[in-house]
Amino acid sequence: MSPTKSELCFVVPGRPIPAARMTQRSKFASARAKRALEFQQFVAWCARAAAAGPAALPFRGPVELTCRFFFRDGRHGDLSNLVKAIEDGLQYGGVIENDRQVVRYGAGTGIYFADEERTEVRLRPIDLCPGKEVRHEVGSHAVGKRKVRVGEVC
Repeated sequence: MSPTKSELCFVVPGRPIPAARMTQRSKFASARAKRALEFQQFVAWCARAAAAGPAALPFRGPVELTCRFFFRDGRHGDLSNLVKAIEDGLQYGGVIENDRQVVRYGAGTGIYFADEERTEVRLRPIDLCPGKEVRHEVGSHAVGKRKVRVGEVC
């Protein structure tokens, strides 16, 4: 994956760990949950290290996420939980403001097999409504006391 100017591409070395369902209590008690959280923190660190600088972060607006997960053997989590771990790591690292910004998965997102276990990530902004202005505001139902106002639909 060769990045363009507005894209962020990076590799997370090591075995990909899928996101685990957890409660507040299991976050500290479950070894599986701890491993998943450590992987998300590592994803955040790798993303921040690959970013061009603080001016480039965070991505605002809709983005396309492409994730290629490489495993040595057939033992792996399901794809949706693997992608969720990457989305949570990007949000945790401040690369995206909210994982709801991911509105599309890129071609090639999937599970692959290779000798070197790793995750290849590409994040790029997309324009959902070319030629139209789209306004986004967070609603009071979601966070705090701000109002909802979503722009025109294409």
